[in-house]
Amino acid sequence: MVGVDALPWPTSSSPPSARGGTEPLLDTLTAYFDSGCVAAEAARRLSLSVRALPYRLERIRKPNDANPADPAHRCMLQTTVVGAGC
Repeated sequence: MVGVDALPWPTSSSPPSARGGTEPLLDTLTAYFDSGCVAAEAARRLSLSVRALPYRLERIRKPNDANPADPAHRCMLQTTVVGAGC
């Protein structure tokens, strides 16, 4: 089973810091995938502004180019989120 530690952060560092640890980032991915990868719908589900969601997705993508919008990366990220128990 893939866990939170398997999220695509560089192995030489810890996951990107966020308020609340990795939970907001996992919640973001869950809402994004559950909404069919529609950022505006995911933002609504999370009660975020439409501008906040792309910022969170960038925080997920930036450390090693794991882009939730890319189908190959999406599969890996979805597997990780499911493994994390979200």
